[in-house]
Amino acid sequence: MSVSEIIDKIVENVKNPTCICTFDTKNIDIDLEVREILEGIGVFIEISGGHLYLEYPKGLSKKPYRHALGTEEFKEFEKWIKEKKPSSWEDIKLIMMS
Repeated sequence: MSVSEIIDKIVENVKNPTCICTFDTKNIDIDLEVREILEGIGVFIEISGGHLYLEYPKGLSKKPYRHALGTEEFKEFEKWIKEKKPSSWEDIKLIMMS
């Protein structure tokens, strides 16, 4: 990553700050039904620092979800997954970009 890319990330964080998790993130997980739906369409799930990272197919496209686990915004994401039951990575990317 270049210095200008790092600066761009810093500026982006200042404009759109992310949630800083001060709670224990070792035991935090997503809803089991949501996990099953995502894994059912081949999405790999990683939880790191209280955030969800989705990867599809493994090693090709990895996207972080912008809201920390446990936030109201993340709960809305889980609700959307359970209601819509997305059937493809393209469906997932749409909600992650909105």
